[in-house]
Amino acid sequence: MPDPAQIQTRAQFADALARLKGTRTHREITRALEQRTHADTIVSATISNMTRGTHFPGQQNLTRFLTGCGVIGADQQPWIDARNRLDRKYQPAAATSRPRPLLVSEADPRMLGVHASIQVEPGTTSLPPYVRRDLDDAVCAVITDASANGGMLVLVGGSSVGKTSLLWAGVRAAAPHAQIIQPSQPSDLATMPASMTPQPVIWLDNLPRFLDHRDPLSADVVRTLLSRRMIVLATIWPGHYFARTAPPNPDATGLDPYANDRDILGLAKVIDVPESFSVEELRRARDTDDPRILVALAGGNSRVAQVLAAGPELVRRWTNRTHPTGSALITAALDANRVGATHPVPTDFLRQAAPGYLTEQARAAADELTWFTDALTYATAQVRGGTACLTAVATQIGVIDGYRPADYLVQYASTHRHNERLPDTAWTALIHHHHRDDTTRIARTAERHGCLDIAEDLFRAAMTHREPGARSGLADVLVAQGRVDEAVAAVMNPATNESRREIARILEHRGHQDRAEEILRPAADTGDVAAVSQLAHLLTAMGRPSDALTLLRPYALTDENLASQLVDLLLAGDHDDEAIAVLSAWVAAHPASSLLSIRLIEILEEKQRIDHLRDLSVVPDHSDDPRCPQCGRRPHDDTAHHEQLTADTATTALHRTLAQLDKLDELRAAAAGDDSAAFWLAEGLALHHHTAELHARAQAGDRHAIIVVANMAESTETERRRAIAMLRPLAEAGDEGATRDLASLLAATDLDAAVGLLRPLAERGQILEPLLGSNAVTFDIADLLSEHGRVDDAYQWLMERAAAGSWTAVRYLADLLLRHERPDLLRALSAAGYAIGDVRLADLLADSGRIAELRAESSRGNEHATTRLADLGRRPSP
Repeated sequence: MPDPAQIQTRAQFADALARLKGTRTHREITRALEQRTHADTIVSATISNMTRGTHFPGQQNLTRFLTGCGVIGADQQPWIDARNRLDRKYQPAAATSRPRPLLVSEADPRMLGVHASIQVEPGTTSLPPYVRRDLDDAVCAVITDASANGGMLVLVGGSSVGKTSLLWAGVRAAAPHAQIIQPSQPSDLATMPASMTPQPVIWLDNLPRFLDHRDPLSADVVRTLLSRRMIVLATIWPGHYFARTAPPNPDATGLDPYANDRDILGLAKVIDVPESFSVEELRRARDTDDPRILVALAGGNSRVAQVLAAGPELVRRWTNRTHPTGSALITAALDANRVGATHPVPTDFLRQAAPGYLTEQARAAADELTWFTDALTYATAQVRGGTACLTAVATQIGVIDGYRPADYLVQYASTHRHNERLPDTAWTALIHHHHRDDTTRIARTAERHGCLDIAEDLFRAAMTHREPGARSGLADVLVAQGRVDEAVAAVMNPATNESRREIARILEHRGHQDRAEEILRPAADTGDVAAVSQLAHLLTAMGRPSDALTLLRPYALTDENLASQLVDLLLAGDHDDEAIAVLSAWVAAHPASSLLSIRLIEILEEKQRIDHLRDLSVVPDHSDDPRCPQCGRRPHDDTAHHEQLTADTATTALHRTLAQLDKLDELRAAAAGDDSAAFWLAEGLALHHHTAELHARAQAGDRHAIIVVANMAESTETERRRAIAMLRPLAEAGDEGATRDLASLLAATDLDAAVGLLRPLAERGQILEPLLGSNAVTFDIADLLSEHGRVDDAYQWLMERAAAGSWTAVRYLADLLLRHERPDLLRALSAAGYAIGDVRLADLLADSGRIAELRAESSRGNEHATTRLADLGRRPSP
């Protein structure tokens, strides 16, 4: 046996381990290890790495290896001493100066999250050459703008579609000399210096990792980064993006779980990355002559990025029935991720959960001592030199924290196992074996699955760690089981106004309204405005609006939100005069409150209170107010801007109301010097059929009258030509509104001419808005084409804008196809790689009752179709 005391280098240590191993096979080592420890195991890759010197072993793996090789007890200590001596010897010296920042041009794309590639030639480990994407220019344009002004870019696309590669290529081209910062957790960003040189690029590949953290990235931190002219780059899957940007849907506690995420994504420029390569991208891929890319292109495949990342191969390995235990381990890890275990799952979880995924026959056939080691070896083996189904993750050398499933499999499983229930072994294993930051998330999923006992255990565990939301989650589970007193005791410990509001929300949600009122009223009686608002909503829901009004009236002049709530309740009860009086009193006392000023104007216009609108349209005169002796300012100087805004808004509302009521004399008197009055006079003349006066004003050159006449000119060809003749000079002079109206008229007889007239405006908008690639005129063209029966042309037009990087065009197109009920083109949109095509297609099929087609979409992998089937109470096809 080698003498470990004589070992001086890591290479000698690896050689000594290899000699100690001798001819023992991996199976022999693991069998001996498991016989002696009854639990521990070691994968073949670890043995290979330590005996070849590829990786220096940690102490835990070393002791496992020694045990498997028959070195046990005190005989292990010399080996451990040698290992620790070499570990200290090879520790890097302490830094004596601050390291130089890592520049974008120097960064390793693999470390930034670019997937490893399949390999077709032995010994090759490099990434294949980057294939230029159609979106490269759009991505570079956004990053270039962010370099000057600060900005955030988020690429939305499925797993392994090339998001990270595209983002990396863009920043390398647009900001190669910026320093790149890859934070490990959100708190790293909150403590960044205010000024950094060179300009930093904040790299947030897989944005949900930062949004779902126990201390999540906040919108305020992102705003601070952007205000410091930093470049923030991120990627996200479509399912995550649409869930986090959908309209608010508060949970049982009354909270909006995605409010912060929605705020952050609202700060970003968003570009969708297609799942398939375009024709041009495929041509460029073939031109590389790289053997890996040529393999990915085989058979006319257009999902090149996925094949390069070994996505389809991973699915085949997972679903391979010839290795049931390996497949079971992979499925267990994917299910854990699906229910909220976003961190690597521990080894003990896999060991305990996997049997529940095996048939009785498979459990009987598995070797009691080696099944887990064999399964782990299968699940962690690299596929075609790329990634593996499960990848070991370690924060310390040689100590495995757990196993992370491949991203591609996670997204694939989220669709194909969407409605599958977890076996009891998985839930039970999750209770005891998961990352503590995932506890609350898993508990909420268990609650949604109806596993209330498991959810309770998990929420109680989360409470011991003081996890946010754990207390309210536990209370909700207890109330759902009828254990109301336990829930109240759990939350109101101690009994604060906040805890009263929290438990009252849960009780109301679960139908215990009387108990909610009993608990909430003491908080409202203290003047807690949040409790007052919540209690008023509760009383209204209980059919007691008069009690809610009594509660709110004392706050009519002291709290803006409660005043607004009072007004809503008054209007709902047809107490219009009191609602107007409340708003008028608030505006008089708080002239800088633009929100309630505009609300007052909207109500006055709706109720056609002309005299009151006329009063508000006059800016108050404060010239006689005394000035401050020290600064020389008047008390109302700070509110002058808000008073002017109120007056302008009231003036527009007044003119619009006068036009609707055919009270045009006041508009006629003001039209000569007031553009708003002139516009609404023309509208009023048309509305009430004063055509002679309207045409007279048009003939006199009144531009508003000309445009209104143009919009009316559909009765005769003569009128249409006259309107076109009047509009054309304005359009040629660059009046965009006149150009759009002219195009609308021309479309009736010459649609191509109308589109040709609008195209320059649309293209100018593309230059002015390089990210959006679209403006309102872009959508005018699409509407004209679709309204005249040319939906296919509208599709082609908006797809051109989409190819230029316009995410607004993609969304507008999806909505247009939904309105016109074109499932064929929605499928084409999805096939082009735009996930919103799947979303709108599922909505169309579900809303029109086409369940068979909806099931087919679910089987095809349309995640939203699976969700809509669940919403309808239908199961997807097996």
